[in-house]
Amino acid sequence: MPMLLDITRSNEELKKLIKDHNIVISLLPYAFHPSIAELCIKYKVNMVTASYLSKPMLDLHDAYAFICLLLFFVVSIR
Repeated sequence: MPMLLDITRSNEELKKLIKDHNIVISLLPYAFHPSIAELCIKYKVNMVTASYLSKPMLDLHDAYAFICLLLFFVVSIR
């Protein structure tokens, strides 16, 4: 079911959405991905993004790998 959620104002609702699902597909701007990824790690939820790998997201890699979650990014061939 589609819904509108301002993630900058509805943190509790965002937590509930992530906790209640098996995967998060984030099309948000890249600056929001680390905070979304941290919640996915907390609730053990897989995540797919449409962004390139950033330093803050790379820093979360070990936490994802430790609990065997999938974290996918855009792959670019130049």
